[in-house]
Amino acid sequence: MCGFLGLAGGKSPEDLLTCYYNGMLRLQTRGEESAGGSWSDGCRVDGTKGMGLVPVVFHRDKISEILAASPKMLIGHTRYSTAGGSTVKNAQPHWLHDRKGRFAIALNGDVPDLAALRLKAEKECGNVYASENDAEFILKQIDWFIDHEKPDWHEDFIHGIRRMMQTTRATYSGGLITGSLLYIFRDPWENRPLFVGRRGSLFVAASETTAFSIMHAEVERQVRGGEILVVQPNGEYRSIEGVPLKKRQWCVFEWIYFSRPDSVLPTGETCADFRRRLGYKAAACERSSGAQCCADCVMSVPDSGNFFTDGYAHGMGLERFTGMVRDNYVGRTFIDPGLDTRREKSDRKYTVLPAIQTVNGGKKITNAVWCDDSIVRLTTMEVLVGKIRKAGYEHIHLRISSPPIVSPCHFGIDMKTKDQLIAANLSVEQIRQRLGVDSLMYLPLEKLDEVIREGGIDPEDCCRSCFGASCAI
Repeated sequence: MCGFLGLAGGKSPEDLLTCYYNGMLRLQTRGEESAGGSWSDGCRVDGTKGMGLVPVVFHRDKISEILAASPKMLIGHTRYSTAGGSTVKNAQPHWLHDRKGRFAIALNGDVPDLAALRLKAEKECGNVYASENDAEFILKQIDWFIDHEKPDWHEDFIHGIRRMMQTTRATYSGGLITGSLLYIFRDPWENRPLFVGRRGSLFVAASETTAFSIMHAEVERQVRGGEILVVQPNGEYRSIEGVPLKKRQWCVFEWIYFSRPDSVLPTGETCADFRRRLGYKAAACERSSGAQCCADCVMSVPDSGNFFTDGYAHGMGLERFTGMVRDNYVGRTFIDPGLDTRREKSDRKYTVLPAIQTVNGGKKITNAVWCDDSIVRLTTMEVLVGKIRKAGYEHIHLRISSPPIVSPCHFGIDMKTKDQLIAANLSVEQIRQRLGVDSLMYLPLEKLDEVIREGGIDPEDCCRSCFGASCAI
């Protein structure tokens, strides 16, 4: 799961670059390992990438260098590694330079069976790869189709992208930039999110709508599955059907965890509102089961658990308090590539406040519900439960806004094997015992489907395969 941004047009290169930098910051939560970008002045493509956050890679001198090139189009990428290690060579964009000039690609998504497909392409096409990243594979697929099928020059990249779509089973949303044009495209299942809009002459494409608001741009729509947008340097564009839309499979884990709360979902509601509705549903499910706990209050694991906590507390009729503080200078633990560093970051990231003593007439509260978005590997939750216990809470109840994650994801989330997934190997009761908590409840898959349906979406249009549902991709 990565962040993609594509821009063209705007009032001036200064305006374009300001929007670009601000938009990249808004997409930082989608990937914190590396960042990069490519830009064109209408003739020539240049680029940069490096390890670290956006301000590290796009520092003051680099911004001045880009501005001196008078950019008219740019693409940007913030990376969370799923294919290939966390190294500079796997950072995006990837670029090529041949008779067509220099061109670059940046994508969010994944190619299942990448190793086997690369080996086949090496033997049959003579492709040579400098990275282990799926975006480079897709770039060289596009390039091979252009060079070997020799379409009309003015349709060359359209042809290459279309042929890649026809032959490569993958999820992707992003863009390819050449000296004269920007191509925006999305996989035929719409698995990876991608929105387009504008502000005057400024064209914007981004993984999340939060990038639009910081530019004061209006979101027009989603990019359709299999669609290719051909964008001019002045921001004007035309739409082409690369391949027909297949069975829609929006990633629901985006809505539960990845997307920023202020981003708008295909349902038309904000991610925050969707997560609140998950909380209401979890409370209603618990009340109807007759198994509700007798806790004194509800607390959140910040930040992605905050809005689920709001809905759950209100639905249960319990007071909601802040019992945990997040260090905003420690990144997201789920998207960290290493187990040891995830555990270390979890320890540094969260501070649990001492059990509350200033409410209910001074009564000390030691019995609380703690809400979080998901449990994947159990790494973070084991650290948190230890901290909660040490802070003086004698009774700990966990409520999770998603169903148990029991199946690997091969489409853009770093959950590749079942041995990484605690719920694929232990029952809910076994997980509860391992954590040493009083109770543990997940939102059942059928209740998640109800929340999706109540938002006006058919659950079958969403990929929920990590929760054990079937997938059409």
